[in-house]
Amino acid sequence: MLRRARAGARSIARRADLVVQPTGPGVDDLDPAILLFHELTRAGIPVDRLAMALCRVEELARRYVEKAGYMILPGSILERRAYREAHNRGLSISELKTAAMYAVSMRANYLYGYGIGQSPDTKLAIAWANVAADLWKGFGLIVAVGLWRCKSRRAAIVISLTWLVCLCFSVSSAIGIYVQERSVLTGSREVLHVSLQNAERELHDIEQKLKVGERRSVAQVEAIIAATLARPIVVGDRVRGTIATLSANCTKHDSRTAEACEEVAWLRTDLVRAMETARLEDRAIVLRNTVSSLRDRGGASASDPVGEFWAWLTRGFFTVRDVGFGLPLAFAIMTGPKLKPR
Repeated sequence: MLRRARAGARSIARRADLVVQPTGPGVDDLDPAILLFHELTRAGIPVDRLAMALCRVEELARRYVEKAGYMILPGSILERRAYREAHNRGLSISELKTAAMYAVSMRANYLYGYGIGQSPDTKLAIAWANVAADLWKGFGLIVAVGLWRCKSRRAAIVISLTWLVCLCFSVSSAIGIYVQERSVLTGSREVLHVSLQNAERELHDIEQKLKVGERRSVAQVEAIIAATLARPIVVGDRVRGTIATLSANCTKHDSRTAEACEEVAWLRTDLVRAMETARLEDRAIVLRNTVSSLRDRGGASASDPVGEFWAWLTRGFFTVRDVGFGLPLAFAIMTGPKLKPR
């Protein structure tokens, strides 16, 4: 039987443009594969038409094959339990990856539908409706093609229309969940960024105001006003009272205190200015603490660094808003239908 198998291999190799033999990294796999290639070369098969593809590859196995003088294909298929399970079910590795993407798509649509419901019942209803639409998105076209091949054209057209509706619904759900999560993330960053900018702008304005003119504290101005009001008024050789008693703290007109009360009026203006300065200084302290806190929380970073990078890279051809829509659209396309009718 082995001899017939070898003869069959030689017959196939003579008709083939390229013979690819898969093998593992162990000597028990490599030696029979190399011996088979030796027999094929002795049968007249050119060496450049023989190649090996390594599974569960190791570097020593690659050198072992090259030392034997045969071509080895670049790359390898790593050992994965999921690959073996897929082969046991009659699936290829590419179909396994399609199933994984399909599972991601259904999970995304379920989460989006569950998130827009207002009550527990509506959450579950909308979520499973999205999953059903996603299932039909994957298999509806296969059914439509099958009906078309069976000459059921009208049914195929109806099925195709329902598939198209489910496709649009599923894509919009995928976009929705991406936009929802992205909006939450970039929105919170944008709030921090805008808050930081507003705080820095207000702090800059306050610091500019505090730089203008000579500043006296509230206590200093109040002490000067008190000293001025306590100044005695002497008429002849007799003390008639103080400025405060004769003018009722400069609220009543008296010719003897007019000049001093005018000075007090200017001092009271300075007092208002000093109180405003003290308020600004307190506000500046609060703003400095706020700016420091916002910087620690990432307020100085861009709210959407990916969007700003693409806007910079394209010199403004794509705006941040364009990127914010384009990425979820690409995500929806990636999680779109990958199954093809056979």
